Amino acid sequence: MLLRHFRESDTLELSKLVYDTFSEVYSNDFYGCFADEWPKGFIVAEERKRVVGLIVGTIEEPRVSRVLLFAVHWSLRGRGLGSRMLDRFKRASLSSGAALIRLEVREENQDGIRFYENHGFWLVGTLKDYYKDGRHGVLMQTELFKNALFSDTPGSQARPRRRGTR
Repeated sequence: MLLRHFRESDTLELSKLVYDTFSEVYSNDFYGCFADEWPKGFIVAEERKRVVGLIVGTIEEPRVSRVLLFAVHWSLRGRGLGSRMLDRFKRASLSSGAALIRLEVREENQDGIRFYENHGFWLVGTLKDYYKDGRHGVLMQTELFKNALFSDTPGSQARPRRRGTR
């Protein structure tokens, strides 16, 4: 499995993966815009020359990065690909000066919430009517420290989970 940065030729396959995962459609310019803004924050997983995963992120504030999209093809979930991709995103964030990563996830996506909690994220609050379909989201975040919070680092998941509301 190859993890690499976005290429313009990925757009069609990325669009299909995003639609299959989220039932959402974004313009071709959407992907290019984020790739131009922060290339290290746009990570693509490729297997046999086929796009099977992506993370699209941005630097929101000088010390905060944000995951905008994170998808892994359904046939590869539970095999460590998402963990590898998230680790790569954490490293890109840290190397770009971020000390915190934020993301939103659908409130009913308990598997996703558990995945993020297992990778050092905690729930910050509820986002009422956050998604286009009126469903609620939850805001999650994690702090970044050099040599910590990566799945290949001993003790990386030792951080206590904090819960709150917004």
